[in-house]
Amino acid sequence: YRYFANRDALLHALLEDALDDMAIRLGEAEIDLATVPEGVDRAARALVGTSSKYAFLAHEAKHVEPDEVEERLAAPLRALFRRGIADGTLRGDLSEEELGRLFGGLLQAAVQMTAQGAVGAERAAAMASSVFLDGAAAAPTG
Repeated sequence: YRYFANRDALLHALLEDALDDMAIRLGEAEIDLATVPEGVDRAARALVGTSSKYAFLAHEAKHVEPDEVEERLAAPLRALFRRGIADGTLRGDLSEEELGRLFGGLLQAAVQMTAQGAVGAERAAAMASSVFLDGAAAAPTG
């Protein structure tokens, strides 16, 4: 607390640092250059791996601007999902927003499992991307 005016200021700074870290890792994953399934895998690894060290902040989301999260994390994922819908990799009956919420829920569960020591970050990320891709895969035609 020596460097911050109060608890809220400290939490805000910690959450900003977490968001910066996650955005950097997501950018480094280059999901826009990968196939959609590989992009989902890369995003899961980047976000679960980074989020795991900030899991204790999960209930403090009120200290982060939603527009900033949208721009830095959600928008690149939605672009990936939009591409997957367009190329038939992902289901067309779900919107990119719906896919984003579902993927986000799986990532949250993966981070919780990691924080609780149930599985490592790599395994949790692999489980989240696998469940997402298998459940979001386009139905075979013909």
